Amino acid sequence: MDKKKLRQHLLNLRQSLSLKEVKSKSNKITSHILKNFSLIKNSKIFLYVPIRNEVDTWPLIFYCWENHIKTYFPRCEQVPGKMYFYLVQQKSELSPGKFGILEPSKKCPIFSGTPPQIIFLPGVGFDLRKYRLGYGGGYYDRFLNKPIFQKSILVGLAFNFQIVKSLPIEEWDKKMHFIVTENKIF
Repeated sequence: MDKKKLRQHLLNLRQSLSLKEVKSKSNKITSHILKNFSLIKNSKIFLYVPIRNEVDTWPLIFYCWENHIKTYFPRCEQVPGKMYFYLVQQKSELSPGKFGILEPSKKCPIFSGTPPQIIFLPGVGFDLRKYRLGYGGGYYDRFLNKPIFQKSILVGLAFNFQIVKSLPIEEWDKKMHFIVTENKIF
């Protein structure tokens, strides 16, 4: 199956989940993260705000805020394909942006300095080699190929059915260090 067809197939499966299923599976994923990843006070992590039945990251977001973990979120800019991360310390600093996704206000501090400890990534699908299939815009691919992120731990978040045997990959695709699903960590 080519990327476009596979992407649509996986999106259809994800959209078929009930809100209850998304919450239940997402809570298990959050539990795996909190048990297996060292989220250290004052460290930096990159997260995302979920859309369209993605893994619900809100419990993890609130955990980070409550524990003073510096949490950065993506903002897609008008320049096609450009994405930057901004420090967000409370939900009121997020508002609908491009694509209707909650994004940081431009008043929030933009990411700079030392790289984040962990980058949590959404995905339409992942394969057993830990490659990611995104929405097709290339935002994360371009962003993650910057040298500063070479030492950051890349963690894909997905539901178990989003894991496929093999994805067609391109030279710019980044391999995840881990993929966390409700059933296990790859």
